[in-house]
Amino acid sequence: ERFVLYKTQPHMYLVGSDKLQTQYRVIKMDRGVADPKALSDFCFEDPNIYGPNELLDMLEMINEGNKQTGGLVKVVIACGIVGFIRFLDCFYLHLITKRKRVGSIGGNLIYVIKATEIFSLKTDPGPEREKILKKMPSESTSTFYDLWSKVNKKLNPTPKEVAEARYLSLFHVIDFTKYFFFSYTYDLTNSLQHNMTASSKTFPPPPFKDIFAWNYYMTREFESLTDHNLHSSFWVQPIIHGAFLQRKCSIFGTLLTVTVLARRSRRFAGTRYLKRGVSDTGAVANDVETEQIAHIAGINEGIFSSFVQMRGSIPTYWAQESGIKPPILLSRVDSDYKATQSHFADLLSRYKSPLLVLDLVKLSEKKKREAIVGTDYRNAINWINFSMPNEHKIQYCSLDFSYLSKHNTLKVFQALEEVADWTVSQLGFFCSGGRKMTKAANFDGRDGKKSIRKYREQQGVLRTNCIDCLDRTNFAQYSIGAYVLGKQLFEIGASSTESLEQ
Repeated sequence: ERFVLYKTQPHMYLVGSDKLQTQYRVIKMDRGVADPKALSDFCFEDPNIYGPNELLDMLEMINEGNKQTGGLVKVVIACGIVGFIRFLDCFYLHLITKRKRVGSIGGNLIYVIKATEIFSLKTDPGPEREKILKKMPSESTSTFYDLWSKVNKKLNPTPKEVAEARYLSLFHVIDFTKYFFFSYTYDLTNSLQHNMTASSKTFPPPPFKDIFAWNYYMTREFESLTDHNLHSSFWVQPIIHGAFLQRKCSIFGTLLTVTVLARRSRRFAGTRYLKRGVSDTGAVANDVETEQIAHIAGINEGIFSSFVQMRGSIPTYWAQESGIKPPILLSRVDSDYKATQSHFADLLSRYKSPLLVLDLVKLSEKKKREAIVGTDYRNAINWINFSMPNEHKIQYCSLDFSYLSKHNTLKVFQALEEVADWTVSQLGFFCSGGRKMTKAANFDGRDGKKSIRKYREQQGVLRTNCIDCLDRTNFAQYSIGAYVLGKQLFEIGASSTESLEQ
């Protein structure tokens, strides 16, 4: 949980420690390698595990060996690694320097990123600098040379340096202090159900779900250098982008914790209007998985319950420009709906069946806009279902939210309640205990022994969409989530009824 970056003229050292600061590992980065093409060209993990005294001895030895060139200098103290990145010129190390605790799940602390810093791992020009200085008569020329080099570099940058500065400035546009979360001990990329029922050993931990790990590209090469499964979890924590909200209350002296966690997919990500529909690989814009977790304190870890639903853009080829009610266009012809098939195949691999679809686009319009893409969506689902086994067919529900809300608001609530009831009856929700325990799963404790535990599990997912996946989708997911939460609280014994309104 603590990382310290040191540097000498030829090398940089990243020292990582466990929470108790009793064990230390070291990453060594050779700054003398010219124009490295891969991280493995200059970055190595020390296979040894150091104690506090052993680490101090090693750092002192490095300092003594580099005294003539400035010794060992502490650069920064960090609390996490975002990853490594390279544009044209050199590699950069991206570190989390500030964090804030926002909650916990089962005793595992969750943090939001508050500050990050990027450090260049560029080749040190030391040998070339020394050759030039030897030809100069005065000792004060060192300072003059350094100053002149900086001025000359700014006034006469090479085309490569200009491009490098541009890419780096574009990367700095990404604000890592807005809604990026991580945990040292809990896999935020996977659902609570997966984390509690995955029948794998405690160490090494099971792989995280890379679709929700926004630093996946920046860490995958680094993971391969650190024995991937054995040591990578010590260095790398997957970072998710989304939301984390947690509230606690007391019910007759028993602590109840309710958590809402949103995971945004890194695939086909982008802003509204610029990203619409589906990619060739089946990824959709605005793909967000939302999980609600209820936990009641009790014996051992207490009882957990969770429910997962998702949203995503309509998985066909369509586009829309910015403006006031811009037209909606089918941007490409995909007669076999291959991209749509790839999308639902991905959902089956992520959530299994049944797959429920709640489509909130308008059906009745004076001038057809949403109905154009809505009709194409229904045709795509009918095409896919034609060749699907009955047990895996997509279950489609269309709800003209706008029409119902204009004519009778009560019908909207009634319709959404019916959808919520249909959803629970088809999917269920996860529960680690409570009134009904119908599923059995293997659970590996830290002692490596297997024991049988019973769980109620969710099978499948509800996929909701409107045109923007914003207002209508928000309201629908909120209504369905509230309905399911009532049943969750009843199941774990936090409520005597299955409705939040009673």
